[in-house]
Amino acid sequence: MSEAKPGFFQQVQSFPSTFWVANTMEIFERMAWYGFFAVSSLYITGPAETGGLGFTSEQRGQLQAIVPFILYLLPVITGALADRYGYKKMFLIAYTGMVVFYYAMGQFKTFPTFLAAFLAVALVAAIFKPVVVGTVARVTNEKNSAMGFGIFYMMVNVGGFVGPLVAGAVRGVSWKYVFIACSCWAAVNLVIVSVFYRDPSTEATSTQKRTLGKVARDMVEVLGNVRFGICAFTALIALMLANQEFEWFSWTRCLIFIPAWLLLNFVWDALMPAGSGNPAHPASHGRSFLAKRMHCSNWRFALFLLIMSGFWTSFNQIFLTMPEYIRDYTDTKPMVDAGRKVFDWLGKPGWLDGLAAIEETEMLAEFDKLARQGAGIPSMVPPEPEKEWTADQAKVKLLEAASSLRQLSRDKLLSDNDRKPLLTMADELTKGAGSLAPAQAKTLTDAATDLHDGVDRNVRTRKLDADPSLTDEDRSTIAALLPKLNAPEAKKSLQLLDIVDGAKAALQYKVRIQPEELAELLEKARNAKAQIDDDGLSVAVATINKRLDSKGKLAFAGEEETRLRAALKAALEAHGPFVPRDAVVATAKELSTPQRELEPAVFAMGVRDLAYRPTIWARLDAGRQVNPEHIVNFDALAIVLLQVIVSFIMGKFHQFTTMIVGMVIAAVGIGLSCVAGGTMVGPVGGLFSIVVAGIVIFAIGEMMASPTSQEYVGRIAPKDRVAVYMGYYFVAVALGNLFGGILSGQLYGKLARDMQRPDLMWWSFGALMLGTAVIFLLYNRFALPKSGGASMRTA
Repeated sequence: MSEAKPGFFQQVQSFPSTFWVANTMEIFERMAWYGFFAVSSLYITGPAETGGLGFTSEQRGQLQAIVPFILYLLPVITGALADRYGYKKMFLIAYTGMVVFYYAMGQFKTFPTFLAAFLAVALVAAIFKPVVVGTVARVTNEKNSAMGFGIFYMMVNVGGFVGPLVAGAVRGVSWKYVFIACSCWAAVNLVIVSVFYRDPSTEATSTQKRTLGKVARDMVEVLGNVRFGICAFTALIALMLANQEFEWFSWTRCLIFIPAWLLLNFVWDALMPAGSGNPAHPASHGRSFLAKRMHCSNWRFALFLLIMSGFWTSFNQIFLTMPEYIRDYTDTKPMVDAGRKVFDWLGKPGWLDGLAAIEETEMLAEFDKLARQGAGIPSMVPPEPEKEWTADQAKVKLLEAASSLRQLSRDKLLSDNDRKPLLTMADELTKGAGSLAPAQAKTLTDAATDLHDGVDRNVRTRKLDADPSLTDEDRSTIAALLPKLNAPEAKKSLQLLDIVDGAKAALQYKVRIQPEELAELLEKARNAKAQIDDDGLSVAVATINKRLDSKGKLAFAGEEETRLRAALKAALEAHGPFVPRDAVVATAKELSTPQRELEPAVFAMGVRDLAYRPTIWARLDAGRQVNPEHIVNFDALAIVLLQVIVSFIMGKFHQFTTMIVGMVIAAVGIGLSCVAGGTMVGPVGGLFSIVVAGIVIFAIGEMMASPTSQEYVGRIAPKDRVAVYMGYYFVAVALGNLFGGILSGQLYGKLARDMQRPDLMWWSFGALMLGTAVIFLLYNRFALPKSGGASMRTA
């Protein structure tokens, strides 16, 4: 036990104004980051029709691995620069960049362009991170640092709590407002730092400025020499590249490269003079960095960071994996019902959309697609004409198609005979890259797509046959309904797989509905007579106007609205729910004006609304689900309410004791979802109460482990290098984001999505956190010097 510390209120009053300014800026910066990051899984994997990017879970895992990895790796450099040039200048650069780049993220929709914008945000956030934590470390001391970092972590979660609430509310209107909000929070910080922040850094007032060379040497020597840094950094970059699944650098090649790279460095070391890596040794004098051995000057600190990466790998699943898990497996209807009662009592029933907003137009489009497939009727909306490819585009498309076929060929359900045509076509695509003309490349990739889709459908059908989510009774019910849903002229009749895929798609639109219920609704809608009234027409017009507004176009009003209502009514009366494509295109053209073009796709939204809402809306509303980010926010809420109390209590114990106990508690919390039960499309979803309990328990462990680890590093850092030490702390977070993103994408894709076994996934993440706690216990016992309480502050 350490010496007695001041009381609660004495510690709070001991903090200078700069401490509170830094904490205020942390709130707004976290509102920006978590305002996007908490909903990033939903945005990245959400359908393009809803404004999302439409990427796969694996691509989402790649993005969430590479970008935060870069964000948390760069503070080693930016922290060193902050110690040299002063904290306030770095804050100003960071906030200016955030204002620009958060907005830019919402403008890009392809994988490369979105990745570039996301990386730009990571760069400026990396400038901010070591500076704000370094400020807290500089203005606190031995007596109040536990409380100081506890308050700081509470402020982190104030922003982490409020940001997703705002994002969840505005994304119900349009995803673009999420990015606008993030830019606004950064702009607020730009004002705060300009007016109120007083720079506490040594370099801000020093008359003897360090040279850039000295800054670089100080940065490297925290852990070792340049050779050591190059060796470690290259291995980390190799892991990051392998996670992108490039054809030229697969995981197999990565696992060959890294041992070979390490062996090469050790062989090179053997050729260098003994002691040449140690700056204090005579053998190192006068030699270039390549002519020295690798040297780790602070192996205890390096090992501390490596162990902490296990904590951050597991920690990140709350934000990377939990939103998708809640969306797909957890029945949040209890929270919807409670919210409905509260909002009705307040006389604000419309507020329910802020808590649990169904993505209505997209849900109705999915329903219409299934209904038309069974009826053998084409979509209302004509496909957009595809632009001719350039030679470079043709090469990329051919290689992408080849990669997709090879990835599918690895599925264990495929026989050798199934794999052969896939691999043959993949070889043909690769061979044609760079040699085929664009038109020939287009023909070949179309054939490859048809092959891929056919094999993929067969694979998914086999998996569905073994899916425990559907009972024999469910299958029989759907099988009995399929003949009623399929017209004789349908070229591609509805099958069980289509109904199940439709129910899974509904989860993305925040509606939980069972496949047999969906089939029953399709039959009901097909036989129902059109119910056209003024209220229905008003809702249909509002739907069209909302989409026009999101595109920056004039809404229908006055006489134009009257014409629109008449056109919608006439279309439904003439054709029923299956308004033909030609009629939609012609009507949209008639309603267009020089001031506003009405696209067929937008007019079709109103048609679907009017055709299906009277028949199916009551069931969709009953299956409404809470926005996943609101559930994840229980973590931040618990920290906001309890962090200061937990920090005050745990300040009486050794820092490593607090971290180890915190990790054990967090392991219990993150692993608890494995007993929540539930299935993606089965009769029941996972128990909401267990999922929330797990998140809150995890938060308690997080309150103990995370701020204490930051406090520990802040206390062992020399005063003139606080920011660079905090920058190195974020290396552990970088590794956690890299490994966390990889594990999230792969385990969710293979265990939760493909095997329907999310319990195994949560067992794995809980075991990882518990294993980290055990390793930390061993580190504390065997790696640190045996010198009493002081040993806890020696790296």
